[in-house]
Amino acid sequence: MDPLGHPATAWVTPTVLGHLRTARPPQRRRLRRNHPAVTEDEVRSALECLRTYALIAQDTAMAPIRMHALTARAVRETIPSGMLPAMARTAANAISRLWPRRDHEERELAAALRANTVHLDELTRPALWQPEAHPCIYRVSSSLTDAGLYKQAVEYDERTARHSNDILGPDHPDTLSALSNLAVSYSDAGRVQDALELRERVLADRERVLGDDHPDTLSARHNLANSYSAVGRVQDALDLGERVLADRERVLGDDHPDTLSARHNLAVSYSDAGQGQMPLPEPAARERRWTALCGGPRTTTTVGKRVGPHGPVPGHRRSRRLRQGRG
Repeated sequence: MDPLGHPATAWVTPTVLGHLRTARPPQRRRLRRNHPAVTEDEVRSALECLRTYALIAQDTAMAPIRMHALTARAVRETIPSGMLPAMARTAANAISRLWPRRDHEERELAAALRANTVHLDELTRPALWQPEAHPCIYRVSSSLTDAGLYKQAVEYDERTARHSNDILGPDHPDTLSALSNLAVSYSDAGRVQDALELRERVLADRERVLGDDHPDTLSARHNLANSYSAVGRVQDALDLGERVLADRERVLGDDHPDTLSARHNLAVSYSDAGQGQMPLPEPAARERRWTALCGGPRTTTTVGKRVGPHGPVPGHRRSRRLRQGRG
């Protein structure tokens, strides 16, 4: 974790408590098998002991835990190499567990989790990338954008795409997701032409690697249609939007949330092209169906962002068009 501070609550997450129970020294294998689970009181007692000997610093019992950089380095150098990957992913799981549903509600916590994710990855790479990229790697990008740090999000996603390419290979689904995330960050930063060119590449690669009907390929096609609209290629956006809707109706069904977002965006494309009405269900019925499927009324936000290949995470991106976002 980052010596400048990590949340004290990370130590009492279920994933860390489970790791502490099973990662006992070899000479205590009997206890590792039979000892009861580590409790939160035991963890707090251990942290108090570390504070007493000035090995960690904390302003209050619930404040972030800080450690001198030299102490942190000494601790890292005592970790057996064979244990490092499991410890790194345990720490990453704790970070993911603590990440707020909406970053703007807990900005300081979100900033600390971003810093700790970056620090953890830098010190343990490729542990968080094997066998596949950990979700917190991708969460940093959307968190930076949610904080309005568009330039930093682009720089982070460029590094992430390089790391994924080097570690997993250019055709790995996680690498394609990293490139898709980079395209989102380009778009958010106003680099719409760069976003379009990268989305064309992502779509071609996903069609080749995953097939035309894979959900990630459908999302790539959906996002490319949005990029066509962003650069003023209205007819291209309309043509591709019609294909996206037809594909999603065929593959996912008429009532899937992604199909509803494709239908919404195609309606926008018809409006942009001045082509009047498209054959859509009656508006009130459409809204009732959206509410039933998505748990709330439709707004001008995204359906939800994907974090790599690991499914949706909370968060919204304001736009007239509904888009798949990251992943």
